[in-house]
Amino acid sequence: MEKDSLVLVTGVNGYLASAIANEALASGLRVRGTVRNVSKSKWLQTYFDKHFGPDRFELVAADNFENEGALDGGLDGVSGIAHVANTGLSPDPEPYITDVVNALVNPLRTAAKTPSIKRFVYTSSSMAAAPWKVDEEYTLGRNDYNEWAAKNAREPPFDATNIFTNYAASKVAAEKAAWAWVREAKEKGELNFVFSTVLPSANHGPVLDREAQGWPSTGGWPKAFYDGQIDQVKAVPPQHFVDVRDTAKLHVAALTLPEDGNVGSRIFGFGYPYNWNDVLAILRKLYPNKTFIDDLPGIGRDLSHVPNEGAEGILKSMKGGKGFTTLEESLRDSFADVKA
Repeated sequence: MEKDSLVLVTGVNGYLASAIANEALASGLRVRGTVRNVSKSKWLQTYFDKHFGPDRFELVAADNFENEGALDGGLDGVSGIAHVANTGLSPDPEPYITDVVNALVNPLRTAAKTPSIKRFVYTSSSMAAAPWKVDEEYTLGRNDYNEWAAKNAREPPFDATNIFTNYAASKVAAEKAAWAWVREAKEKGELNFVFSTVLPSANHGPVLDREAQGWPSTGGWPKAFYDGQIDQVKAVPPQHFVDVRDTAKLHVAALTLPEDGNVGSRIFGFGYPYNWNDVLAILRKLYPNKTFIDDLPGIGRDLSHVPNEGAEGILKSMKGGKGFTTLEESLRDSFADVKA
């Protein structure tokens, strides 16, 4: 894709999607971002106009991607799509999982009817591939899926304990459906774009505008430990983390770099394994005069071996030889505006 091409970023007001839009603009692309409510997201227009000049970014209203035609009229002149918007969270497997699948397959169908589209990248999740296992060594393959979640999401009780399992199952189902659709479209000679998925682990790192965004999504998890209010996050098990800016670069790579064994496939955005005690250790280093809660006992480690070499290679090519951002770097930048 040539510089100055127009890309569509769905759910652009979100934590990750706004970072993707920022990275796309920084790389020379133009961005059209979808939001549910344009007036509530005007801060994005102001921010991007200030940093990249006028006529580089525009906001449009779009929602309910599970419905056919949600993107009709929104793809005029668009060369690539970063489909980041997610269908919320729910403890009930249905209609949630079906809606998540349709919210990917329907935009794929619309893109296939739009000749200008050359790239389509979908934000999947590490949870689509990796089951949460603590203190258990295993190797994750590039074609592996979280079959445990796919099965157990449909087992009651359908309460708050099922939300993460349900989310993982929805990403499994969406990815499988999308790759099946892509294979069929290729066989029929009806595919006009390169399709990729990015599977980010827990995203941490800075937001674009603290006043407008606060501490959103997984980016706010470390702040809970800074504040000592960890009831909502302490049960999240050890896993991998990735800096949100690295995840953004992986999406832009899928939109712009030549198709190879990574672009045009599954890109594993697994940075480094970590647990909450690692976060606490870094926060104590950043704020030596502040008292933090004690380390959490017996929380264990993520011992998985993950296929993230391709993603790291992409990042090195985009960052002058530097791979994944470390947890300490990510948290230092996240907390740069927080004074103890």
